[in-house]
Amino acid sequence: PAIPSAPGLLGVSGSGLPRRSWSMTTGRTHRRCPARAHLESLFLPRDEPAEDTDAIVRGKAVHAWIESRHRRTPQRPCEPDDVPGPPEAWQYEGWSLSGLQARLGIQMIGDHSLVCPLRERPEDVEVQPERTVAVYDPDADTVVVAKTDLLYRVGGRWTLRETKTKRVPDEGDLLDQFPQLALAVLLARAGALPGNGDCAVEMERLTASGPVVTGIDTAAPDVVARARSVLEPYVTPWHADARYPAKAGKACEDCPFTRWCPDAAERRVT
Repeated sequence: PAIPSAPGLLGVSGSGLPRRSWSMTTGRTHRRCPARAHLESLFLPRDEPAEDTDAIVRGKAVHAWIESRHRRTPQRPCEPDDVPGPPEAWQYEGWSLSGLQARLGIQMIGDHSLVCPLRERPEDVEVQPERTVAVYDPDADTVVVAKTDLLYRVGGRWTLRETKTKRVPDEGDLLDQFPQLALAVLLARAGALPGNGDCAVEMERLTASGPVVTGIDTAAPDVVARARSVLEPYVTPWHADARYPAKAGKACEDCPFTRWCPDAAERRVT
């Protein structure tokens, strides 16, 4: 009863399989290798993962730093000089950066202060960083789980904001680039987010040329239709899958579950 119900959220129904949970991560992993998605859902012990790229490390470090600023008590806006250091090399929560990535990460954190939700009226803003949202779709017999970057309220209006770091912004379709935005649109329309069906959705992109915040019109029928289209390949194949076959090969290179997978053991890429 504590989990709200949203019939038709995922746009699929009746697989005949046991009740399961789905997240955007599940959908991405299943597209790459269904076996990995299944092994991950069993919470099996993981092998040492492959090293992240410098850009991924920078993104995680920047994200963690901004989250920590939003969790301060009493809450206050992020400031341009509220950045880690020294500029040539710094680390936060285990993420270490140096050289260009360190300097770029500091710039991105400083740029965030220009678009921080607490910037205008901090006394009227409520922020909830990294809040997990769960909703049950009875048509799909699936619990949908989404970990949001930031939910914040200004006055009576709630907004879900996703934040990404990217050195050069891509001006293509945001829903296609970031499927979690498509999920956010459907969650907002289903009333699964705070605000009684009136939660806004926006994307904050921190780039080498400055911050960009883009609002998504969750009430526009074409946007909702596009969101469903974007999510379909992440949802439908997973929902119908009862066997979880392995896609042995390139997908094995960074998979932490290869010791549990006979197919990977036979054809693992080294």
